[in-house]
Amino acid sequence: NTTVGRPLYSTTEFRLQEMDLRFIRGELPEYRQFGGPFVPGLSIIDVLMFNPVERIQAMLQACSLVE
Repeated sequence: NTTVGRPLYSTTEFRLQEMDLRFIRGELPEYRQFGGPFVPGLSIIDVLMFNPVERIQAMLQACSLVE
């Protein structure tokens, strides 16, 4: 899995605001999205919308952070 949106963000700008910028790398399992075919690689917001807290926690444990 790649961090497709990474070029949209400036690490320097985040550092100037004293914030760390990290991306999640990992293969998330399929989950139901409005009953249509699964679309992989969407945002964490999509994951949060369609999954219970326990499943999200398990998914995040299987991922790694990329600086």
